[in-house]
Amino acid sequence: MRGEPSCPKCGGRVRAPGLFSDSWQCDAHGTVHPLQPVIPPSVEALGVVVARTRVPVWMPWPLPVGWLFTGVAYAGDDRSGGRATAVACSGPGPLGGMGELILVAEELGVGLGAYYAGMDGPDPGPYLDVEKPPQAKVLAAGRPTPLWHVSGGQHLALIHI
Repeated sequence: MRGEPSCPKCGGRVRAPGLFSDSWQCDAHGTVHPLQPVIPPSVEALGVVVARTRVPVWMPWPLPVGWLFTGVAYAGDDRSGGRATAVACSGPGPLGGMGELILVAEELGVGLGAYYAGMDGPDPGPYLDVEKPPQAKVLAAGRPTPLWHVSGGQHLALIHI
């Protein structure tokens, strides 16, 4: 059974374009790019999302030992294309237990990353302190990419600006 699209800002129900509106609508957020149901992990699923989106699909590679690619999703529709992507991975945590990672790439205002981090609003705005050095740097497309910690969310979130 396939799920239904939802709001990328709150996870709530959305109404498809119809007679009175030419865009997807959320009762709480108005016009949104609908978050499509998560696609189970496979090379084919990743290819489908890459082909349908206008933003990068970030996949850590090579994956750390013991880590797995666990799913992929995108926000958007067939008409406008994907405006946000999320790739999920899981594996052993560096301090014990399980670790989970969701990498989100999105256009401004989509709100998917903030939603996954447990924040209100479309972006981390006031929760981001860029006056201090970044807490981490990763190589993204061969370039060192700084990541800042976002305080105030329900989950640990790092963001590249």
